[in-house]
Amino acid sequence: MRDVTLITIMALTIIALIAVQTSMNDRLMRAKVEQYDQAVNMALVHTTHFFEDKEALLYVSETLGEGDADLQHHLDSLTNQMHYIAPLIRQNMNKGDESVDKVVDILHDNLSVNLEKTMYVLEKSAFRWIFDVEETNLKERLDFDEMREVLKNHFAMYDIFDPFEFAVYDQHNRLVYSSPKVVDISRVRKPTFVYECPLFPMSVEGGQAKIQVVFPTIKSLRIDNMRSTIPTIILVVLVFVIFVYTIIIIKRQRGVNELKNDFINNMTHEFKTPLSAISLATEMLGDSDVEKTPQMIERLSTTIRSESKRLQILVDKVLQLASYEKGSTPIKLTDIHLHSLISDVCKSCEFNIAHVGGSLQLELDAQYDLVLADEVHFSNLMFNMIDNAVKYRSAERPLKIVIRTSSNQEGTIQITIEDNGIGISKEDQKHIFDKFFRVNTHNVHDVKGYGIGLTYVKRIIEAHHGQIRLTSQLNEGTQFILILPTLMINDN
Repeated sequence: MRDVTLITIMALTIIALIAVQTSMNDRLMRAKVEQYDQAVNMALVHTTHFFEDKEALLYVSETLGEGDADLQHHLDSLTNQMHYIAPLIRQNMNKGDESVDKVVDILHDNLSVNLEKTMYVLEKSAFRWIFDVEETNLKERLDFDEMREVLKNHFAMYDIFDPFEFAVYDQHNRLVYSSPKVVDISRVRKPTFVYECPLFPMSVEGGQAKIQVVFPTIKSLRIDNMRSTIPTIILVVLVFVIFVYTIIIIKRQRGVNELKNDFINNMTHEFKTPLSAISLATEMLGDSDVEKTPQMIERLSTTIRSESKRLQILVDKVLQLASYEKGSTPIKLTDIHLHSLISDVCKSCEFNIAHVGGSLQLELDAQYDLVLADEVHFSNLMFNMIDNAVKYRSAERPLKIVIRTSSNQEGTIQITIEDNGIGISKEDQKHIFDKFFRVNTHNVHDVKGYGIGLTYVKRIIEAHHGQIRLTSQLNEGTQFILILPTLMINDN
């Protein structure tokens, strides 16, 4: 429960951090977009002013060139008077207030008339330009190649180097020009960066022409925003994954410690039984008050020998598993007939099986039983399998163990060990081969053992390049299937 709470708190913290980072990046993104929009709009304004000023100056220049005598006369007169008046101004500027007043009078008398006439002529020329160009087609008024270059230069002034396309519409919103790469720029959808600006804003007609610019491939702002967000998110998620992984490792380690404690408790219980029997037998042998008949001595000696052998077997199993964990267990492979080995093991177990009222049935039908195996380890393996069947027998029916063999077409022999014991639940089957794991029988000491037998069995099978499978139904029984390669097929 504490682990879930810690993970939940950490997850909420991670979500909060990601939300804060995303919000900050979103605000930064909006600020960048606003700055970008402002720069583009300023560049468009400068572009339209450029073409408007150019056309006005060109028209005035053409008007002067066409020989407007009245305007030319006043301009020439104004120029000549400025050449005449300039020396007088310089002579009288340092002679006090009276000289300044004299200069003002000179300027007023000599320039005012010509200036008024000149301004009248220029205004007249400007109005003619404004009304005349309204009747001129935009294609004749604009050089679109030049417009592209001007736009490019003005964008560069604001550090905008993204590819762009543009179109020009007349005052009736009809397409006049479109870049070659844009079929109809008016169909471009948001959020693509599209900007508009009126052309020739001094136009007096209803409606105005306009220029429209689109940046169809612009992703730099969004990509920069994502690039600044993604590393942070990755790092935060990585921290969360490491945290969860650490919690899982701690939980697993805690589970292993619990299994080890359970293993120690069970192993202590296992050792106490033979040690107590040996201790009692030796006390009886040393007690002078107990009559030492040959039958009693024989019985006590048998007890000491059997319990000592049992202790030896327990110690050997623990040492074998420990050495196998370190990879130091020697596997001495020799040619073995499995039928003979299985028969010998079963004979050794007949007494224990009969003692609990059970039976053992052999169906050794494999055509080829010659395998390359370690006799000692494989014998221990079979002892473990039979011993587990005896330990986990059902109290509701007599124990029945069936061991059968069969040959497979793949050149392997299959050994099936089946019993009608208490069975193994689906949940316990997931961990049945884990070290120190014991099936839950709701009574720790009702079934003696310490959870290393099947771990040892699986590792020995794997060391012989074999496989082990398990099928079991709770309260019905268990079936283990061992598959090993045979030598007969390999020789053929």
